[in-house]
Amino acid sequence: MIALGPSGSGKTTIIKGALSVLPQNHYKEIVRATDAAFEYAAEELKHKVIAFIQMPAGQSKSDTIHVLTSEGELRILITVKDEETGTRRTVERKAKGPVVLLGAIVDEKLVRIDEQMKTRTLFISLNPSGSQTIEIIRNKKLQ
Repeated sequence: MIALGPSGSGKTTIIKGALSVLPQNHYKEIVRATDAAFEYAAEELKHKVIAFIQMPAGQSKSDTIHVLTSEGELRILITVKDEETGTRRTVERKAKGPVVLLGAIVDEKLVRIDEQMKTRTLFISLNPSGSQTIEIIRNKKLQ
């Protein structure tokens, strides 16, 4: 699920609300990450919710997350230096899924999401009107 809307429209509130019903060890809040971070995650992300509170402009992990979501496992070949010989060799790394993506975007044109990931994502466009803001504030007071 990705919440779309301008600043102050409640995106973070929705994401944090969704996370609040989960045990903390079932999700990982992320501000920024490289593709390599997901590739080296091994078992750390298996069956977890990945929550980008604010998906960074110009960055996309959607192809990596798409594979973790759909295939349940990301396999990547990397080059490592053999400690004994000093030569380089290729090894396979595996990151386990499946994962679920939660995120917030101010402007969907700023974040690249591949077409296959779009078919697997629920997009929620938030209402930035004054009446909606009043309703959010009223509900927060009730909590």
